Amino acid sequence: MIDITERKYFEEAHLENELRLSEVIDLSSAGYFCIDRAGCFQRVNSAWLRLHGYDSPDEVIGRHFLMVQVEDDQQAAQRFVDRMFAGVAIPSNGLFSRRCKDGSIGFHTFSVRPFMQRGEIVGLEGFIIDCTDQQRIEVVREFLAKTSSGVHDEPFFNTLARFLAQNLDMDFVCIDRLEGDGLHARTVAVWGDGHFEDNSTYALTDTPCGEVVVKTICCFPANVCQLFPRDQVLQEMRAESYIGVTLFGHTGRPIGLIACVGRGPLVNRSLAEAIMTLVAVRAAGEMERLEAETALRESEEKYRTLFREMLEGCALHEIICDAEGHPVDYRFLAVNPAFERLTGLKGEEITGRTVLEVLPDIEPFWIETYGKVALSGEPASFEHYSTDLKKYFEVTAFQPTQNQFSCILEDITERKRAEEERINLETQLHQAQKMESVGRLAGGVAHDFNNMLGVILGHACLVLMEMAPSHPYHANLEEIRKATERSADLTRQLLVFARKQAIAPITLDMNSTVAGMLKMLQRLIGENIDLTWHPRDGLWAVKVDQSQIDQILANLCVNARDAITDVGRITIETENCTLDEGFCALHAGSIPGEYVRLTVCDNGCGMDKETQDQIFDPFFTTKGVGKGTGLGLSMVYGAVKQNNGYIDVYSEPGQGTTFTIYLPRHVDESANVSAAGPNMTPTGGQEIILVVEDEPTLLKMTSKMLENQGYTVIQAGSPDTAILLAGEHAGEIQLLVTDVVMPDMNGRDLANTLLSRFPNMKRVYMSGYTADVIAPHGVLEEGVHFIQKPFTVTDLAAKVREALDG
Repeated sequence: MIDITERKYFEEAHLENELRLSEVIDLSSAGYFCIDRAGCFQRVNSAWLRLHGYDSPDEVIGRHFLMVQVEDDQQAAQRFVDRMFAGVAIPSNGLFSRRCKDGSIGFHTFSVRPFMQRGEIVGLEGFIIDCTDQQRIEVVREFLAKTSSGVHDEPFFNTLARFLAQNLDMDFVCIDRLEGDGLHARTVAVWGDGHFEDNSTYALTDTPCGEVVVKTICCFPANVCQLFPRDQVLQEMRAESYIGVTLFGHTGRPIGLIACVGRGPLVNRSLAEAIMTLVAVRAAGEMERLEAETALRESEEKYRTLFREMLEGCALHEIICDAEGHPVDYRFLAVNPAFERLTGLKGEEITGRTVLEVLPDIEPFWIETYGKVALSGEPASFEHYSTDLKKYFEVTAFQPTQNQFSCILEDITERKRAEEERINLETQLHQAQKMESVGRLAGGVAHDFNNMLGVILGHACLVLMEMAPSHPYHANLEEIRKATERSADLTRQLLVFARKQAIAPITLDMNSTVAGMLKMLQRLIGENIDLTWHPRDGLWAVKVDQSQIDQILANLCVNARDAITDVGRITIETENCTLDEGFCALHAGSIPGEYVRLTVCDNGCGMDKETQDQIFDPFFTTKGVGKGTGLGLSMVYGAVKQNNGYIDVYSEPGQGTTFTIYLPRHVDESANVSAAGPNMTPTGGQEIILVVEDEPTLLKMTSKMLENQGYTVIQAGSPDTAILLAGEHAGEIQLLVTDVVMPDMNGRDLANTLLSRFPNMKRVYMSGYTADVIAPHGVLEEGVHFIQKPFTVTDLAAKVREALDG
């Protein structure tokens, strides 16, 4: 004997749960179904029966599920069921249509899952939720989206009337346009009993349509005949239901209505109202478009001859003559919109008035010319400027009838101005080309001749230094030297002519001159750029035209401003300096002597080598069209050269630009000035110096200068090479002379690296920038020495000695 009490309790509990679940399914508002592997219904709930229109489960149980599938969906439904029974992982929900018992079609969403027993799929069960109304509204939306002016050239409102009758199951649909009094309507489309009917006008009084205009939307689901016994159409139809909606224009004014009438009651009022509301918006837009087209056609019929799609201004006038038959005035009879637009004269203001009333100061030319056309019948075509309207017109005038003329106007003001501008630009271009030719010729001649003259003069001077005055050829060489100097003067005069400048040099204090311009320069460059001024005390005098200094500073600051994005800094410095033979040998165009150095530097975008080679060429510019003439730096170059000066530029992309101008020192001849003796180069030394410079020519020159002073020099063309050579050096390195801006590593980082091995090593930084511009590289710390490129032997020797002895 086996105790089965616990099993019995479990079976009873399971049966109780099954009964409870069955009750929940039967009470659910969602339709429930269950089919076996043969596809036959095993169970449905009351909600499922209601959605399909069946009264009892007996009508369904045991029958195949395709009985409720629409024919077009049966294959897809069968494939879905087969794949579910096969255990294929597919979406278990979606949208399907259904065939109801009475043959009608509805729509529902569904959710299905396998029904399992002993680990096998023995059936499928799921729920359906009705979405017929939503689907029918979606059908309306698709219809409205796809339908424009109608199908197969059918008017839009005809297509809409038939569609509403079919989708709302109505027998009669009319779409009306309200008449001006608001008491009558004119049909634009009528669909009744399967065909279109003729349009007509009817009174709204005592009809449900009259109620619609007042209430926006109006619905009578049943007994509409009894409610409106005087509506003959309803009585003849034996109508039972009615629904109507008002069509509103964009200003909110009622412009029409849609009315649907059925012989049976309206079953789904909420759906019908939703569809009518949705359709009304589109129908109102089409109604307004129809009205606009009608009005346009009427306007075109009225003014076809005068205004047919003309872009030009057109006007009809009547000529007015004096007692002797001479034209003295003319009257405006009609004008088109283009005429109003071109002349600024409004038709409602000038029609019927004479031109002397409208434009009292009109030129006699217009009346005389138009008078000849109106009286002789000979057409005229001409261009003329209207002083009253301040426009150029191209006019064609002809005689449509005796004593009248019609004119066609075209505004050609812009064309005339373009022609004038073209002529002006051609003149400027010719002048610019002439100036460019002269400037390039002068520059080329000066450059080539000065190079040749420099060779002749230099060799002549060298020979003269070695030749005794008594030598028979000494006088000949002296004449060669003098002729060479006169030739050099000619090239300088040619440069002055090319710049077209008449200069009046005076003795100037450069510091005072620059200081007096600072406020003007700050306004010129704007408040977002910091202008820094570093004058040096004891500055020598120069002899130059002050206006040229103004032009030089203004042009250089403007160029610096344009190179700076948003905020930045421009630095101006002055200093005395001496250019020696070594400097001049590496800087063509410079001459040994004492100079006042004027430096203008910025921290803008900088320039590459290719751009630097062209910046002084006339008309060369890197600015956009209309933003620069290309003559600014050419003028600076010419002004410096006219004053026997020298200009140098140092720049690297992304690091800014420095312009250095050398103007000769002027010594007052009335003062007792002793002859300048030779420059005394500071004493050299025996120390070991590491020179780091990425420009080979500068590296070689700097090293040679230091070696001539007695120093031992280690040359490095890059920071990496410097670190390698320093590591291989056995002894101490007393001084590092390094460029600041170099690829891969700057001078500050290189110095910090080397200081770990040579803690007592002194440093001198070289740069083409002023100290302010390279401040981000850290060369302004106390005890750090800086020398600006280009420098002379004297400058370098003094700075090196200063660093070593400091």
